[in-house]
Amino acid sequence: VTDPDRLSQTAQRLIQCLSRPIAYQGSSCRVSASLGTTTTRLYRKVDPARMVEDADRALYNSKRAGRGRHMMFRPSMRESKEVDRRAG
Repeated sequence: VTDPDRLSQTAQRLIQCLSRPIAYQGSSCRVSASLGTTTTRLYRKVDPARMVEDADRALYNSKRAGRGRHMMFRPSMRESKEVDRRAG
């Protein structure tokens, strides 16, 4: 999927599915997920390692924004000198 809108819709569906309550040993458990994505359209030459790093940046930005969110990577996210992996 290279269309950002379609990718965002898919991410939102995943987040919604994961946030549904799960019955476990007589209790209802809830989980949440945050997602960060990127698309090959942002790169002149596709570099999987760079894409994973960029998606990771988007993930931690989405976690900082709150639970159950998705963010698409933007090149301006690279300007951040350090990714705070403790967020969320």
